[in-house]
Amino acid sequence: MNSSVVDQKAQAQTVTVEDVNRLLDLGRLLFSVLTPEEIGALQSEFSMCSIHKKLGNAGDS
Repeated sequence: MNSSVVDQKAQAQTVTVEDVNRLLDLGRLLFSVLTPEEIGALQSEFSMCSIHKKLGNAGDS
């Protein structure tokens, strides 16, 4: 495999602290505006999705 392809894949998988903080901020926002029933429904949707289909490039090797 070409080393530039390996470098691109490694770079694409980098997660910064800013990314994590933005995701946490989004979660706090959603938690503040959604009802417990809506949060439960979202959790069910995400857990079912992860069982049936891979997201993003999770299937790439």
